[in-house]
Amino acid sequence: MSITQGLKKYIEERSRKIEKYVSKPLQATVTLKVEKYRQIAEAHVNLNGVVLQAEEETDEMEASVDKVMSKIEKQLRKYKEKASNHRVRIAGPEAMGRSVSMPKGPEDPPFIALGKDVFRIPKREKISVNVMTIEEALLQMKSNKKEFFCFRNSANRQLNLLYKKKSGILGLMELID
Repeated sequence: MSITQGLKKYIEERSRKIEKYVSKPLQATVTLKVEKYRQIAEAHVNLNGVVLQAEEETDEMEASVDKVMSKIEKQLRKYKEKASNHRVRIAGPEAMGRSVSMPKGPEDPPFIALGKDVFRIPKREKISVNVMTIEEALLQMKSNKKEFFCFRNSANRQLNLLYKKKSGILGLMELID
């Protein structure tokens, strides 16, 4: 899909509305996809290591961009509010960064066979594990709306996995390197 100048300008205008919430420039990626009648906009914003992400689909690309940028703006406001209410510093460069990569060839198949069962892996995520407190990890997990979060605990430098159980209770695993 080729992006028109008008659509590119529209995305830049919507991005500027988000920049009013931060003091430093943002690193943002907006991905646009067309699948038959679905117009999909996906955004990843890196705010000094804090990653906000959203995806929306509608019948029109501009509407998808509007919705995805509104979601990012809402996540940013929510994160800023939580950070100030909990007196947690906004994460610096050591905070979580993530990148998503899809399988590219036969050496990286999207299927795994385990006995008789075959499992499909629709997307893979590479996660950089960064040093932070448990409170910062909880904020990251909630702002990204994930069920788990992997980080290196600043108290003991051990690899930790923070997760949410079906009952809603949080669990913490300290992994041994």
